[in-house]
Amino acid sequence: MLIQGLAIVGAGLLAWLLTPWVRALALKHQWLDRPGPRSSHQRLITRGGGLALVSGFAIALLLLLPASVWVVPTLVTTVLMTVLGWLDDVHDINVRWRLVAQILIAMLAVYWVGPVEQIRIADQHLFSPWLWTLLSIPALIWMVNLFNFMDGADGLASAQGFFSGAFLGALFVLDQQIELAAIAFCLSAASFGFFLWNRPPARIFLGDAGSLALGWTLGFLALAGVLIDSFSVAMAFMAVSVFVIDASATLIWRVVRKEQWYTAHRDHAYQQLIRKNWSHRSVLLVFIALNLLLVTPGLWLVAITPSHDWIGALVLGVALFGLWFTAQTRGEVESRHSESDST
Repeated sequence: MLIQGLAIVGAGLLAWLLTPWVRALALKHQWLDRPGPRSSHQRLITRGGGLALVSGFAIALLLLLPASVWVVPTLVTTVLMTVLGWLDDVHDINVRWRLVAQILIAMLAVYWVGPVEQIRIADQHLFSPWLWTLLSIPALIWMVNLFNFMDGADGLASAQGFFSGAFLGALFVLDQQIELAAIAFCLSAASFGFFLWNRPPARIFLGDAGSLALGWTLGFLALAGVLIDSFSVAMAFMAVSVFVIDASATLIWRVVRKEQWYTAHRDHAYQQLIRKNWSHRSVLLVFIALNLLLVTPGLWLVAITPSHDWIGALVLGVALFGLWFTAQTRGEVESRHSESDST
């Protein structure tokens, strides 16, 4: 337990200490996020901070290397996703090639640790190796991209990384999977270390190198938990539900309205709030409150009564969707009023 504790503390400290160094490097090389019509910011901010988060996480994992067979696949695939995100930060990779690379990394990960032979729904285990293995690939890719979509407000993605990593770590602890719990808590700690620099007003952004890696690692840990039956798909969903609902509902909303869902936009609920002159700090506090007041008690209830996991996930999902829908509809009404007033 001492090694795991040192790794967790080290992940947070390293991410915190490395971030200003990465920021200085970003300023030197002009790795800047420039405000635009789809941006939620009005000033130049350095990006690439995900390199500090991932570096702190990766170095901490080396302490766990002798104790867990999960360290190497987690480390290798996370680094690959970080490199892909960094290349996109610097060279703006075509979306098709970026998606192909994500698919290849996901296929590698599933081949490495899979196959996913069964999933648990309530107390029932559904056995279908081909189906669940194939579905795990798009699920991983969606986790990667939804964190990328949601990384648009100060502290939002790093705070969610802290909460979701902690939630998954707690679920692993309940199943006595100490090695995987330590990995999840290391990710949570590294996210918090970076958050201290990323909180409003942000001094540096994650960039794609950080957001893709953060979404990937959480997705990979969720896959690991489902694979070894440490927790159910419903519980994994609940751990990241705040981001999943906003990103998924917004995507469906744009498809229904026949908009180009894959292009940059400002239609997420958090973006709607910012457009209504909410501060980044206020939006962050709302998302923190959702994790503390809805997700935490919901996961706790499901953890002590796992036979009701899908009921808990459904109730939580409906509640979060209701809040998303309220933010969307009110934002659109106010936008129409503003447009009519200006004309």
